[in-house]
Amino acid sequence: MKPLNRWKTAALFLAALACAWALPGASQMVNRITGPGILDFAGATYVDTDGQLSTYSATVNGMAPAASATDIACLNGSSTKTVKVTQVIISGTAGTLINVPVSLRLNASLDTPGTVVTGAVIPVAYKNDSTQGTATAAPTAWTTNPTITDSAPGVLAAAVMNVPLTNSVVPTSRVVFAFGGRGGAKSPVLNGAAQQLCVNLGSTTVTTGLIYVSFEWTEQ
Repeated sequence: MKPLNRWKTAALFLAALACAWALPGASQMVNRITGPGILDFAGATYVDTDGQLSTYSATVNGMAPAASATDIACLNGSSTKTVKVTQVIISGTAGTLINVPVSLRLNASLDTPGTVVTGAVIPVAYKNDSTQGTATAAPTAWTTNPTITDSAPGVLAAAVMNVPLTNSVVPTSRVVFAFGGRGGAKSPVLNGAAQQLCVNLGSTTVTTGLIYVSFEWTEQ
């Protein structure tokens, strides 16, 4: 038998491709990148949930922390939702230039409150999308130290923050703790209303200073 020439081979290939295209469901298999049936790297159906979760923010807008400050601001968990903390930002100014150790702690039991901040400083939970439901996690902050009831809180992250003089031309430094999104890494989770995530200043006194704390979290 004589071998097929290249033109006949090409014609047979095109005919086979046309038949495959006409088969039921073939269009679901044609484009794995931009069309139906998109798979992830493990071969499972890929679901893009970015930006689809109910997300909330709350800010402590310039509080005067207690002397020898410990936990200054916390995000309390929820009895009805799973709360995942995605970002915490801390910054501030002071009457005396100081380096402040900042840690982010996960308490298995709630602090007994100190003196709660008032006025515009109160951290209010805001919806990042007005169509979302009301937040169930509760942010709070204190101007006197609370009693920390967890004898062995988990320290999730720590850093040293340079706090410049009030009205100084020196740029204010800030500490950013960001979680999740790195190869499937999970954000800190508050399971139930008895857990809280707290910003702790390591018993440091910020003289005549103001500290700013911003929380961001999701609820599912």
